[in-house]
Amino acid sequence: MNLLLIPGFMLDADLWRDMRAALAEIGDVVLADLTRDDTLGGMADRAIAALSRPALVVGFSMGGYVAREIAYRAPDRVAGLALVATSSRAHGPQPGLPDPAEFRQIGRAAVMRSLHPDHGSDANIQRVQAMSRRAGRCRVCAAGRTGSPR
Repeated sequence: MNLLLIPGFMLDADLWRDMRAALAEIGDVVLADLTRDDTLGGMADRAIAALSRPALVVGFSMGGYVAREIAYRAPDRVAGLALVATSSRAHGPQPGLPDPAEFRQIGRAAVMRSLHPDHGSDANIQRVQAMSRRAGRCRVCAAGRTGSPR
């Protein structure tokens, strides 16, 4: 069985780094890349294409929206669905996001608000900031383009 891991807004595959070895015991780990598409539908289609067989699909935060889209588009490829720290509401525009030409990384204070106090070390903050630099600004969130009527 595949285990498809979908990161959240401003995150990448490094989100799963500390868990990958344990998760590999469940099945072949497939990491979704949300940085290459402009719509949730495009992200979902790319993730579906990466699956060689049905998968346990795990979506974190914005990745939960992508996971739901995968379930809508290819229910035969979803053996199970886990949605972590996401919403069941429809996706919509997110006002106030920075211009991609000006974006550098998520600020320290924003990262601190998203981490449990026990995990607010400099190393963890820098790790999240590095992911945000690699992932860049989420074009889908800014434009409200879902690629789906749901």
